[in-house]
Amino acid sequence: MASQQMLRSCREGIYSAPSLPAAVDVLSDLAVQLGFLGASCVFWPRNHHSVGEMPPPGLRASGRNLGVAAEAWNSSYIRTGMFRSDFVFRACHTTAVPFVWSYDNLPGIVLGVEQEGRIGEALGIERLWKTTGFRGGISVPLRTPGGYFGYVAFVSNNPLRELSTLCEDYSDRLLGIAYHFYEAIADKLVLEEARGRQLTPRQLDCLKLIAIGKTLDEAAEILGLSYSTVRFHLKAAAESLGAFNRANAIRKAASLGLLSELE
Repeated sequence: MASQQMLRSCREGIYSAPSLPAAVDVLSDLAVQLGFLGASCVFWPRNHHSVGEMPPPGLRASGRNLGVAAEAWNSSYIRTGMFRSDFVFRACHTTAVPFVWSYDNLPGIVLGVEQEGRIGEALGIERLWKTTGFRGGISVPLRTPGGYFGYVAFVSNNPLRELSTLCEDYSDRLLGIAYHFYEAIADKLVLEEARGRQLTPRQLDCLKLIAIGKTLDEAAEILGLSYSTVRFHLKAAAESLGAFNRANAIRKAASLGLLSELE
């Protein structure tokens, strides 16, 4: 059984992890202590809305204890478009609690969730098992208002009956662990995504002026722009950084080192 000390240590490790991969490693190490092979996570962009829209995930990562086979699967999952047949993704739209999925449960795959089996999904889980040795797992849907949509998967090579028992024993704790994990990495997710996006010079100019205390009118006068244009650039910068307001955008830009030349 998972002790409170074990769970507390995991939470502290995730919060203090210097990077997103390091945080995933902490989670995956705990998964092993709970009787799984390890853990992985998948997150879709913040503007994802429904199961009918299937953009590639912004992030898919696995604990290093799952080995190179898991890394190869993660790469193939995105590169070959397998995310479009992700049975866990589909189930996450109908439930908010941890659920079991297993090769043993074909053609339905997901236990306790009403969804018809699809050929692409059946082929996907067969390929997953043959490629990685993951026979099944317990996944926890993750979603927050204005945040990312995704899930944490605690993967296993155990048969369905043993997985079901694990879910009964640990469902509440896995839910709590997954949300602590999400809370701890939320900023890291935004920063990972933001590193792939470049703010325009105008967006940076506007952010820097607001950061040093200039008003919108003052920023507009200094830059020779209209008030509405400055507002437009600030809004675009906030959207690129995944910020919910200007102050949050400034904080995230600063953490990325984008405001290092403030006067």
